[in-house]
Amino acid sequence: MKRCADKFGFGRLLTDLLYPRRCAICDEVLPMGEGLICRGHNSLPYVKTPSCMVCGKEVDSEERELCLDCEKHSRNFERGFPVFNYVEPVKASVLAIKYHNKKEYCDFYGAQMAEKVRPYVRRYGIDAGWSLERQIDVDEVIDTLNSRGFLLTDKNFNPLKAIGKNLYKESLEYLEDEYDIEGINTVIPIGENDNGNMLILCTGDNVFYGYTDGCLVKYGNTIEEMLDCVIGENIMPEYID
Repeated sequence: MKRCADKFGFGRLLTDLLYPRRCAICDEVLPMGEGLICRGHNSLPYVKTPSCMVCGKEVDSEERELCLDCEKHSRNFERGFPVFNYVEPVKASVLAIKYHNKKEYCDFYGAQMAEKVRPYVRRYGIDAGWSLERQIDVDEVIDTLNSRGFLLTDKNFNPLKAIGKNLYKESLEYLEDEYDIEGINTVIPIGENDNGNMLILCTGDNVFYGYTDGCLVKYGNTIEEMLDCVIGENIMPEYID
């Protein structure tokens, strides 16, 4: 299921119920509410002190301020905050993100990075340096990727202009126009499943619809009814057309 922005707070719950999360370290299915990794992973290769004052890599002595790399080479950043040493099992997990599209693992690593940086941000008020006016020349990167055969979007592409700030009914007007569903003011796509053959929608009143096989169906007036209809198959959907 494609994870979408959730305006009512239950989209994440729905997604996890339909497609349970997997552990970011061992890829085992996680029980509901377990977190982001299995409880047994208690000895992950976290970066320990002493560490380099520039890149954050572990060093072998309290007296050493910089690692060998940072002593030899200048950096284009002031401070790095690595969370893990790049060894197993983290190495395989990161490679799975890169080569096997395990994007859900990024939630775990993002949370770990936030925990790592948070004390420094609170203490020193670190400014990332980003602003709307800041421009970075990416032409060299684009040329490299194009030379390797990657298909790239226009670098001036603005997703907000393309789809709007929210996925409301304007992006799905054909459904309402075609089937004339009375009383629907806002439609939020929760996600797709069944290999993209089913689009689950929710209205502002928490009524669930689905668009599947060219038909618009109603799955229920609550999330429980929808799950019972889609997963449990104890309730038959109401075919609108």
